[in-house]
Amino acid sequence: MLKQKINSKIALLIIVLLAIFTGVLCYYVTFPLRVVEKRVVEEPKKMEPVAIPEEIFNFTGAIVAKEGSILSVEIFDLTKKEYTLKGEHPKEIRKVEVGSETKIIRQIIEPLKAGQTTPPEPTQPKEENISLDDLAVGDQIAVQAAENIKYQKEFTATEILYLPPALKNIKKSF
Repeated sequence: MLKQKINSKIALLIIVLLAIFTGVLCYYVTFPLRVVEKRVVEEPKKMEPVAIPEEIFNFTGAIVAKEGSILSVEIFDLTKKEYTLKGEHPKEIRKVEVGSETKIIRQIIEPLKAGQTTPPEPTQPKEENISLDDLAVGDQIAVQAAENIKYQKEFTATEILYLPPALKNIKKSF
């Protein structure tokens, strides 16, 4: 009888120890998952606003109208103080005059050869001069001016760069 009580107490002690061990093991095995979940839920990345400079001499946009030597170009509103990198941004139309001294350029990118996935070495696109007649509504262009155009709704461009469809997201530093 005494032996049975001792055996049942030992069995109970072993069960309790196994339960504690299992609980501790489960806690530490799932701990990294809880930490990751907590970071995702409690620490979303905050997008800091980007300041817009007071002097702007170039921008990129889409031609929405073409009347003689005047291009209407839709761009992000440059008069704002700052933008966040996420979300919708107000747009505006700027009238760009193409004068006799305005240089209009198209970039030409050499196609890759069959089986080639990247250019053999970094290369600059070739450029060719084009005319105002080569530009059409819907084209993406980069416009350069000699003066600060942040608040000017109309101005004369010194250079216009036609952005082929494959280059629409590339910005040229003038």
